[in-house]
Amino acid sequence: MIHRSTAILAATTAACLAAFAPAAAAQEVKLGAVSFVPNNNAFGKPFVEFVEKLNAAAKGSMSIEIKASGSMSPFTMANAVKTGVVDMANLPSTFYQNLLPVGDALKMIQKSPKEMRENGAMDFINKLHMDKAGLVYIGHWGSNVPFHLYLRDKKIDNIDLNGLRIRITPVYRAFFRALGATVVQMQPGEVYVGLERGTIDGLGWPTWDIKSLGWEKHIKYRVDPPFYNVQGGIIMNVAKWQSLTQTQRDLLTKTMRDFEDEMLVKAADLDKAYRKEQDDAGIQPIVLTGKMAEDYVRIAYESGWAEAMELDPENAPKLKALITK
Repeated sequence: MIHRSTAILAATTAACLAAFAPAAAAQEVKLGAVSFVPNNNAFGKPFVEFVEKLNAAAKGSMSIEIKASGSMSPFTMANAVKTGVVDMANLPSTFYQNLLPVGDALKMIQKSPKEMRENGAMDFINKLHMDKAGLVYIGHWGSNVPFHLYLRDKKIDNIDLNGLRIRITPVYRAFFRALGATVVQMQPGEVYVGLERGTIDGLGWPTWDIKSLGWEKHIKYRVDPPFYNVQGGIIMNVAKWQSLTQTQRDLLTKTMRDFEDEMLVKAADLDKAYRKEQDDAGIQPIVLTGKMAEDYVRIAYESGWAEAMELDPENAPKLKALITK
């Protein structure tokens, strides 16, 4: 026979558990994310790795699901995050200059994520995102993955690009113009045909992922030294960020910081592997030396910062002081 007090305790406990269940379930946050490239792309894989790390660490309290590639243009993704259509994006800041014009200057980062966390650069970049774009800046990877100029079949022996039609994105716009090139903006999917038909003489692109795009069939030269660095930024909707518990925000931040530090090592190894892939494909390096090499890199940064200063004369100098050596 069940004692009356035991029955009352059991009933009370059951009622409490029932009342608590919805509250517990409400803490299990699911975040929808988009990436500017497919998940199996060289620049999509790091985001997949970050998501897997976060999901494993969250142990069911929070998870991120990356939506199918091609659901929206990279140039509309930041606004989709800002308005809450999606919660998060793997998206370089060059794709949302309409929201944060000075954001493209992050390509000129010369310090490690750890140094930038310690000197306040990360906080300042997040403040710019919050104030100017209505976004939360979670962090970035790729700050040691450089860009190059690639040429179809015209071997150069100086840094004068007059007469050459070079495909650009905003990343390279000021630099290649400063070298005298005629610049042509086109989507990555249009580049193969442009190279094949000779409507462009070259393009700017990182060390990574030439072969998977088929471009190595029509590229003969890579110009060294490299310039700038990839900025694989991860941004988030402000309201969604604020809706997370402090524990969830801390976990997201810690996972990002650990990932940033790990990617410095991993990205350096991948950079070597992709260089070898280019060598094996027959892409020949044009190695600039001496003063010509110095001028080439100097013009890259001078033109890049000049454009940033024009776009945001108030914040660009502050950003430059924090992210450059």
